[in-house]
Formats: sequence, structure tokens, C-alpha cells
Amino acid sequence: GDSPPRQLSIDRLGGSFLWTAAADGWQLDVRNIQFARNGSVWPESGFSVSSRFDDHGRIRILAGADFARAGDLAAIARVFLSQQPKIVLALQETAVQGELHDLRFEFEQQENANLWSFQGRFDSLTTQPWRNMPGVRDLDAAFWLNGDGGTLLLNGHSTVLHFPGLFRDPLNLKRLQGQISWTRQQDGGWRLESPDILAVTNDIHTNTRLMLDIPGHDGTPAFMDLQTDFSDGLAINAHRYYPVGIMPPAVVAWLDRGIVDGKVTSGSALVRGPLRDFPFHKTQNGIFEVFFHTENMTIDYSPGWPRLTDVAAEVRFLQNGFDVLIERGRSEEHTSELQSRQSI
Repeated sequence: GDSPPRQLSIDRLGGSFLWTAAADGWQLDVRNIQFARNGSVWPESGFSVSSRFDDHGRIRILAGADFARAGDLAAIARVFLSQQPKIVLALQETAVQGELHDLRFEFEQQENANLWSFQGRFDSLTTQPWRNMPGVRDLDAAFWLNGDGGTLLLNGHSTVLHFPGLFRDPLNLKRLQGQISWTRQQDGGWRLESPDILAVTNDIHTNTRLMLDIPGHDGTPAFMDLQTDFSDGLAINAHRYYPVGIMPPAVVAWLDRGIVDGKVTSGSALVRGPLRDFPFHKTQNGIFEVFFHTENMTIDYSPGWPRLTDVAAEVRFLQNGFDVLIERGRSEEHTSELQSRQSI
């Protein structure tokens, strides 16, 4: 890849600087900051940082800023972290953009470990997909984190999520709200949890509960416990939300052709087990199940078969197969109502 830059071009940098020295440290206050880079001008803001030493010579740093642009901070970090190629590469490939507000940072040196915390909020956060992380556009959220965990409070409107290799296209969300927390485990791994994430699109409404354990030992698979409840779905656009990257191709092919139109009134999806073995049909050590009810559905079950219309059905996916229980419907070749159960 490209070598990290050793210099940074800034159009304008100014402000009112006040340095105060004390017996046990110092403090720097900057007011009316004027910063411009690549033609983009920051609104006037302030920044403050203080450093104190205790009787044992251990340092404590407090810092805060009213405003910063994430892209400019990433560019500055690439200069000062040029000897950390992994971090520089992540900054390059995620291409983070957006505005940061009300930032607070604290660092405290202790005898056995250093403690730190960072909090603030961001508006219109935008990143590119990177490794297993999704890309995002126009996400608003508040955050708090330290070395042992953190919390993210989502408050997105008109947010786009991009999961390459999982969904066919980016997901356009009218609303994305909820809390995501992560904590370090005793084995050095991490646990990611959310009691309820609300996601609303033009086609469907979902509420998701999530627990994901990522072990600290190599070779131990990540374990997921996820349940999503959904409602008010439009079947004509269902293809946008199939996780095709992890679904059996035969099931995807049937859904693409077979589900023509209609409404998903309600349903649930459950994934519970080691992700390495998903969808668990070979190992039987987990559950992958999707169950939903449809109304006014049009189904093209198989080439050469008559279409079914005005269908009310229960659809159930289990592991790598699924079945359809047709409660009511009409065939193009028959005017009477019918009932049927079909499996794939």
C-alpha cells in the first residue's frame, strides 16, 4: 500500500492560546479555534488539555474539545502514528468522515495498569466497509468507551448500512435506534450485547436482540444469540433483506422466483450457536430458524405450475431448508380456495 504521509497540509490554523504552568503540571486552553483543510472550514470551537503529576510521578491527562471533523483527525493521526502501519491502514481503508462533538478524554497512569476513557457524540458518521466491519453513511450516535468496554447509543435517521458479502445491496434505514455495549471477558475476548435495536425501512420494521461472544483464544468460534422480530414487510422487496452470503443457494433461488408480491404481517428470526457452523444443518449444534406469516401473497412455486394468488401462508426456514403451509389461496387454474404444505 501507499506509505503513510509524514506531513500534513493545513489551509489555516489559528486561535487564542493560553498556557498555564503549575507546580504539579500544566494546562493549555485554546479558544476560537480556526482550522481549515482541503477547503473545509471548522466552525469556531474550543479545546482544553491539562496534565498533572501525583507524588509518585504518575501522570493524569484530561482533554476536551467542542468540535472536530473525523476525517481531519484521521489525517492527523496518520502523521503521528506513521510507525503503526496497521492503524494507518485501517484509517486509510475505512475513510472515516463526519462531525464529532462534546469530546472528553481522560488518561490516568497507575502502578499496574493505565486507565483511559473517551466519550462524545458524532453526527453523519460515514465509513467504508473494512474486513468484517460494515460500512455506514450518515449515522448519528453518542459513545463512551474505555479499555474494558463501551457503549454506543444509536440515533440514526436516513442511515445506510453496507454489509458486502452478506446482503446484496446497502440497507437504507429510515430509523436506526438502540444501544450496543461491549465488555472485555476474562479470557481476553469480548461480549457484544444489545437489548433492542430498532430498524425501520420503507419495506419492513424490525426489533433485534443480540448477544455475540468473541473468544480471546484462537480456534474457538464466535457464538451468537440473535432474535429479530419483524412486521409490516413488503414481499416485492424482500430480496433486499435476504442474507444471501450465508443462505443456501437453492433457498435463495426459490425465494427470488417464488415470492412475487404480498405482505409479511409478522415474523421472527433466530440464530443461536457457533457461527463457524452456521446454518448448523451438518453439526446440529445450533439453531437457525425464520418463521413469518403472509397475507395477499402471490407465489410462483415452480416453472410450469400455475401461480397462487391471494395467499395466506406460514413460512418456516429451519437450518438449510424451509416449508410453506398455505392456509388460503387461489390458483390461476382453479377458482376455489386451496390449502397445501410444501417443503424444500
